Amino acid sequence: MHLSLSQNISKEQFLSILSKKLLDENLSLFVGAGISIEAGYPAWQNLLAPCLKQLKLSNIKDIDLFKLAQYYVNEFGAPALSDVISENIDRLEYKSEIIEILIESKFKQIWTTNFDKVIEKNLEKRHIRSKTIHSNYDLTHINDNIVNVFKLNGDISDLQNIVITQDDIEGHEKTRELMITFLKKALVSDTFLFLGYSFTDSLVLNCIKKIHDCLGNSMGYHYTIIKNEPDNPYFFYFIKDLEQRYHIKTLLIDEYSDIHTILRELNRRVTLKKVFISGSFDVLPEEENRFADRLCKELSNKILSSGYRIITGMGRKIENYLAGHAMQYMLTNNIFNIERYLIMRPFQELMPSEHKFRHRNMLIEDSSSVIFIFGKSVDLKYSIGVKEEFEIAKSKKKVIIPIGSTGYQSEIIWQEVKDNITLYPYLERYIDQLKTNKDPEIIAEIIIDILQNID
Repeated sequence: MHLSLSQNISKEQFLSILSKKLLDENLSLFVGAGISIEAGYPAWQNLLAPCLKQLKLSNIKDIDLFKLAQYYVNEFGAPALSDVISENIDRLEYKSEIIEILIESKFKQIWTTNFDKVIEKNLEKRHIRSKTIHSNYDLTHINDNIVNVFKLNGDISDLQNIVITQDDIEGHEKTRELMITFLKKALVSDTFLFLGYSFTDSLVLNCIKKIHDCLGNSMGYHYTIIKNEPDNPYFFYFIKDLEQRYHIKTLLIDEYSDIHTILRELNRRVTLKKVFISGSFDVLPEEENRFADRLCKELSNKILSSGYRIITGMGRKIENYLAGHAMQYMLTNNIFNIERYLIMRPFQELMPSEHKFRHRNMLIEDSSSVIFIFGKSVDLKYSIGVKEEFEIAKSKKKVIIPIGSTGYQSEIIWQEVKDNITLYPYLERYIDQLKTNKDPEIIAEIIIDILQNID
């Protein structure tokens, strides 16, 4: 029986659901061996091929790999198996396009059955702090402010305690009881995206089945992406079983390379909902000060009520108005996960210039659009920091929205944009209003109109 793509979740449904989950930080990633294989790591069959040869066996496809590893340990000892693994894993490179795309997704929790360092090394390359959790003892050191990488089968740094033999898999629930309890908790509270995972081992499915037995149809859904096998008569029933008994919906693809395209689109949709506000001022004349306060209130309220998130580097004085009004809006509307809606990344007072530049890059990288307001430095001159953020936004091809009516550096940016309006076609209808309009409510409505047209 062939499975039509239309019988399962569509790409649009998948992207719509998961982009919202990811934006709300309710999506966890589960990575299987398929992801490490793309980074050049051997498949399990290839990893254990030397064991097969020494055991004088043939046709690795006909044998359970946990049993093969067990037979090898029985004959040659656990240290010999550790040598085989370290020789084939620890010396490899860690570059992986799909991991790089996934890191851009900014998952706070990553679960994996792999014991290699692909994920951690790629996080490190991006200067992203992470914590590897590969034993029950590590669970006492979870840090919610960094990326936690949960390794269900152990880690290459501790080969004596990895899960690879039949003994290991049979004793898994006992030796890693706390880790499995944490997994069950995560499977209840979060939505999972499974990638590169074959669902052939019983560990994860058993956890999900136990949860399903308790919660029934009130249990939430998880998601996976799998290459379609229309000529495989068992494939339809496998996919159907995943959904019916384990609440795992499958997005079917024609080619493995389609995963990259889908994940990039997922990231794009999440980024579209994040708006960076660049600006600063110190002391303003009384009338300008009232205008700044009202504008920050209207902007923050309109942006948040329209489903967008605010990113700010807490520019001078802007922090008091923008963050204050945003927090007031969220409290009034019973939004208590403030850090999800208002992402504040302040600059340290004595931060070196090169660190400031990197900080600005990170802030703008996370957003789709940059709104420029004011931009006045302490000495009454134009803000160098706001100008630098404009240059970064240009280089990254972000949507640039300068509110020229606020004056100072934003007015200069507005003039440059107007002089080169063909590079900013999304502003052609609005560019003059951004300079002449002084009504904070109307300005905020113009900004939302621009953002929604881009969406």
